[in-house]
Amino acid sequence: MKKLGVTTTYKDVEHLAVGETLARSASIVPDQIAISFRQELITYKALDAQSTALAASLQEIGITKGDRVAIYLPSCPQLYTAFFALQKIGAIVAWINAAYKTHELRFILNNSQAKAIFVQNRSPRSDNFRLVEELRGGIPHLSHVITVGEGDANAALLLEDLVTAGKKKHLAVPSINSQQDLSMLIYTSGTTGVPKGSMITHFQVVRGAYSYVDGIRATADDIFLGILPMTHSYGCGSTLVQPVMIQASVSLLEAFNPEEAFKLI
Repeated sequence: MKKLGVTTTYKDVEHLAVGETLARSASIVPDQIAISFRQELITYKALDAQSTALAASLQEIGITKGDRVAIYLPSCPQLYTAFFALQKIGAIVAWINAAYKTHELRFILNNSQAKAIFVQNRSPRSDNFRLVEELRGGIPHLSHVITVGEGDANAALLLEDLVTAGKKKHLAVPSINSQQDLSMLIYTSGTTGVPKGSMITHFQVVRGAYSYVDGIRATADDIFLGILPMTHSYGCGSTLVQPVMIQASVSLLEAFNPEEAFKLI
């Protein structure tokens, strides 16, 4: 692997909103591999362009700054695209673990007042799209279901179609105050009561992710093994935001498997 010799300091990123960290990295190393997943390789330039296109389409369907949007996906490149698209328009991500079922899903959708949800369809591991569809009629504020993979054209929007359409649209970039505006809601497990949505600002996301950089002295030349659920604070900070912030690469596994992990390593 070609050594990049790129160093990102905290001063370089402390003033940035989360979506701006991807744009910055894409401008520095456009051809560097950001994500590898199975046989797919995605460069920083491509990830930035895809997330911008999706952001423009989301704006057109009515998702604006301050709206809550749920991400209910396993680890996959589309999770990165959806996350950074939402960050670019100032929408607030409500994380839902892909392993959650009806009870947890209903609670987070209602508690966050999510206006849209990203969900995988026709996965051999789960039937989360069906769970969303079963609940949808009882959640009036849930206006849009956006699927990764093939979906029911009458019931959902396809992420891939939104990205394609968004390439022809203009993204109206909102003003984001990183110290005050929320980036995400991370829900506690609810072991001693109902889960609580921790309100995390853009500043907290960037500062938290950079703490991982400090802790392991990470650089753009590093390759991260993506095995943690990114709906959790640990996986989000260390695997979703940290590598993108410093122009590193991530090799993703949809779910942890020892044999597959060793093969990737």
